[in-house]
Amino acid sequence: MALTNREIASLILMALTVMALLLFAKNRSEIRLAVRELFGAFFNWKILVVVAVYLLYATGCVALAAQLDLWGVGILKDTLITIFFVGLPLIVSAPKVKSGVKLVRSVGRETIGLSAFLAFYVALASFSIPGELFLQSVLVVLAMLSVYGKRAPETHKLARGCDVLLSLIGIGLAAFTTYTLVSSWDALSIRDIALSLALSIWLPLMLLPLIIALAILMSAETVLSLLSWHNNKVEPPRRVRLAFLMGIHFSTFYAAHFAGQWLGRLARQKTFRGAQQVMRDYRRAIRRNVNAEKDRLERLLTMSGVAGTDENGLRRDRREFAATKKVLKHLFYMQMGWHRNRLGHFKSDMLELLGDVTKDGLPLKHGIELRVRSDSQAWYAWRETPSGWFFGVGGDGDLAIEWQYEGVEPPACFPTEGGGWTDVTSNSSRPEWAANDAPVRVV
Repeated sequence: MALTNREIASLILMALTVMALLLFAKNRSEIRLAVRELFGAFFNWKILVVVAVYLLYATGCVALAAQLDLWGVGILKDTLITIFFVGLPLIVSAPKVKSGVKLVRSVGRETIGLSAFLAFYVALASFSIPGELFLQSVLVVLAMLSVYGKRAPETHKLARGCDVLLSLIGIGLAAFTTYTLVSSWDALSIRDIALSLALSIWLPLMLLPLIIALAILMSAETVLSLLSWHNNKVEPPRRVRLAFLMGIHFSTFYAAHFAGQWLGRLARQKTFRGAQQVMRDYRRAIRRNVNAEKDRLERLLTMSGVAGTDENGLRRDRREFAATKKVLKHLFYMQMGWHRNRLGHFKSDMLELLGDVTKDGLPLKHGIELRVRSDSQAWYAWRETPSGWFFGVGGDGDLAIEWQYEGVEPPACFPTEGGGWTDVTSNSSRPEWAANDAPVRVV
């Protein structure tokens, strides 16, 4: 039941971090206010009910495991750590769950994957408390630098260096753990180690039904609370709300994605049958959109590396077309905003402000090239897609004009009539720009 040196060091570092934030941070008054609000929100009766249900459910899971000889008092500490530091965050994140299938896959990877096993293994041995304090501080700093370094291509080497150091430390910890276990083998409780390993797998997995049920209830509650706002603040009849609850078919996916036009359509219903029809239409639309997105992804995979054009004259290999056009459009509006709202010129190093493009589907090293004229009154940028097709955007002193480019070669000049450039403010976009390559939205 006693805490290991590693766990004690973790608690010390957490306490020191909290104290530093509360005592020395410049905005400590705001932090203290946020902490008070957090505690106030926690003691909301709905939150307390959810936590109570969770603790009862977790206790039931442990009791069942004990009956099956999968749990013993020797792993009580590990059980409490798992319940409060693994299970409770999963419960808190229940409102963010959009798909039960994805949740199961995610938790499965995190509990059964190689990284989870290695984390469990290196936790079997620890250094002295001062050594653990130093080690964990170094790990936190390296992890933060790695995350920071991955935000921009210019600092990618920093991230790679930190990742290498983290890997070497991990190998060292594994070697140290192996040495410690071998040298103290006779004193080990192999049964408790096996039970603790099993606990780290079966308890998170057994929590999944509760998390999914809570996710459905929370999403459904959100929808029901929004219906009146889509019908002149008139609450829908109970039969309509019942039709909604029945119509989501106890599906996290259906409950979490009920938004947009569907809120208004359901809110205006007066009968159970009418609400049922709305839910049937909703499920049909969801299935259609999900299948359309699957087809789009399959086409991208099937046409990968295929040269030429299709029956519509569009490129067959369209990898990263959607992401490239989206990021270039974003870059265009950034340049226009800079010129209009700042100093009356375009920014030559705007790519440094572009941010993380991986969330849009481009690699970290995005390969976008930017050119700004010497007088800073004209610019253009382009990117080559994996199929060798180029997209470009640009602008000049006339901020009302948006220029687009596409072709088998990069643009050779600043935006102007000809040279492959198109003024899409006065003319239609060229075929590849006009094609809809964006992912199909669920709703």
